[in-house]
Amino acid sequence: MIDNDLKSAFGLAFVRAVAHCAGFLTAEPNRELDGDGVDLMVFARDEHGLVRSPRIELQVKTTQQAAEGDPIPFDLRAKNHDELIDPSWQVPRILVVVFVPPRREQWIDCEPEQLVLRRAGYWCSLRGQPRVANGSMVRVRIPRANLLDVTAIRGIMARVRGGKQP
Repeated sequence: MIDNDLKSAFGLAFVRAVAHCAGFLTAEPNRELDGDGVDLMVFARDEHGLVRSPRIELQVKTTQQAAEGDPIPFDLRAKNHDELIDPSWQVPRILVVVFVPPRREQWIDCEPEQLVLRRAGYWCSLRGQPRVANGSMVRVRIPRANLLDVTAIRGIMARVRGGKQP
């Protein structure tokens, strides 16, 4: 169980690092929002655009499976899928899957001149997708072009700032 907790914490740290480098703040919700399917919030405190201080809510999953193919297949619990597809959420929600190497010692490399976090995160919006009628897992497909990097976070937040979906 500790390995799952460590993977989860690393995934959140990975997303926080990318969001902070993109110029945005992050916050982990309290237990009430975690029960609602929100692991992390990314937000800005500003007065630019149609939406003041835009915010997105993220469900972050971390896996040691290889990120193969395009789109990248990822099996998500049906409960988590249902929390992300509902179009009536006021704050836009996205799924972020952080792919890490198989061994924990490979996740990070600390040098005097650099800090390397391995491997990569990918994001997708499942908003509006149909509910799955049966089964405990749903296979989602994440476009490889949806690499979660500084440019992606800035683009997502710019769309939300303009009153659009991620």
